[in-house]
Amino acid sequence: MSMDVTLRDTGLAEWNQALTALLDSSEQQWWLQARNRLGQTADANGAAMLSSQCKRHLRPQAVPGVEGRDSIELARALLLAQVSGAHPEHARPALLQQLFLWGDDEEKIALLKALDWLDSQGACVDLALLAGRTSNSRVFAALALDNPYPSRHYPSARSSSCCSRPWAWDSTLAG
Repeated sequence: MSMDVTLRDTGLAEWNQALTALLDSSEQQWWLQARNRLGQTADANGAAMLSSQCKRHLRPQAVPGVEGRDSIELARALLLAQVSGAHPEHARPALLQQLFLWGDDEEKIALLKALDWLDSQGACVDLALLAGRTSNSRVFAALALDNPYPSRHYPSARSSSCCSRPWAWDSTLAG
């Protein structure tokens, strides 16, 4: 299997337009500066810094046409796509893993929800498996619920254990 990470281009431009249309003038100014800054130095440090600033510069709000992500989560995912796209395919799994490890829970959630379009070839399965070992139910849910990545790229035994884990949590919490 190739260890290259191929981005899915489906929806990225439309999602960026939807986000930009939603932002007020000061948010748009920051968003444009952030994208330009990341375009000049597309490295893990810059992406991590800008991702952490999203919460300070953007209001959380629903984005029309983008289900399951608010404006902050979508902005983080778009920054991840931009920094990933600026690196050669073979370097992307390590980049995404580094950003996952550095991220707070909200940044991890944004990465995991975007993992299917950040990695259409399944080169980040090890990252997804690592993420699936978390004790944080929200981080785990970002991977296991409404996320096509495990079913597309996990070996079948791991996919079914990923999907059955929330049931075990539910029964533990109910009992």
